[in-house]
Amino acid sequence: MNPILSIVVPCYKQGDYVAETLDSIRKQTFQDWECIVVNDGSPDNSSEIVKEYVRLDSRIKLIETENRGVSAARNTGIKASSGKYILPLDADDIILPEYARLAVEYLEKHPETKLVYCEARMFGEINKYWELPDYQWDKFIFNNSIFCPSVFRR
Repeated sequence: MNPILSIVVPCYKQGDYVAETLDSIRKQTFQDWECIVVNDGSPDNSSEIVKEYVRLDSRIKLIETENRGVSAARNTGIKASSGKYILPLDADDIILPEYARLAVEYLEKHPETKLVYCEARMFGEINKYWELPDYQWDKFIFNNSIFCPSVFRR
């Protein structure tokens, strides 16, 4: 049976961060997901780290490709996914445990909604909330203010 949510993680030179990203996915209170990591020809140890997670959790899958860039890697992962909803997540980002559940619940209750996103907080050297402007279509078409980990319908 297909999962409800497909989390797609392009990965290039993210060996220092990808474990934390995958840990945040595994901590989701919403459990009906698959995670497809696309190793985009990364020359570091990213692939070895992801393979450990593949052994730990059958919902995590690894696709190896030659380096073609983040967009091609993300599209490869989306094509290989089977979820009703897609959550792109960079390999150096984390999501809080309730995010997938809240996003999926909202989309399920509001079929007219195409995309859900949330507040973002920077971490590391800069630890603050990212000030996102209110959504306005006429401004959005000229300046994308929605960051990567949004959830959208297939």
